[in-house]
Amino acid sequence: MPGGTENLNIEWASKYLFTAPEDPRCWNIRYYSDYSWRFASDGSTQTSWCFKPADLACSGLAVREISPEALEASGDGLVSQNSASDDWVTTLNVINGFAKTAQLATQNAMPKVIWLEYKGAGGRLIKQKVELKGSSNHVQRFQLKEKTRLSEPFKIRFEGFYPGNRYDDICLAEIWFD
Repeated sequence: MPGGTENLNIEWASKYLFTAPEDPRCWNIRYYSDYSWRFASDGSTQTSWCFKPADLACSGLAVREISPEALEASGDGLVSQNSASDDWVTTLNVINGFAKTAQLATQNAMPKVIWLEYKGAGGRLIKQKVELKGSSNHVQRFQLKEKTRLSEPFKIRFEGFYPGNRYDDICLAEIWFD
């Protein structure tokens, strides 16, 4: 976790909820030490979502867009379905690695591939492979094959990683949709 004053003004501004209702192997990928899934969408590169290589076995991870008030009021994983946004999204944005500093970005491992599975605008199931750069801690943008709503099931699965030169934690600073 960041130290010093940069930690004082962080708010849980996330509008995404990462769940794994069908895969008990996903507990560790969501809650590893002080680097939980919430850091992947808190709007700050000072924090990161980190997990271990063994956590790549998780295949039931899903993301939903929700109102921050609904998440705060109901707690993790208990958000009602009607609290989800019905807006269309067309782009996945990722800041790979522990992006707090360039040095931390190379010290920690970074995800290599994210598999996406979602319903497109026409209702058909879309499977999409997203290949992340491991040498960049800047925003990487990926067009979805079809627009979708995050109120519909949207699964993500990490596959492989770029090794860090000091730590084996796999880190992702931010993930969000436009």
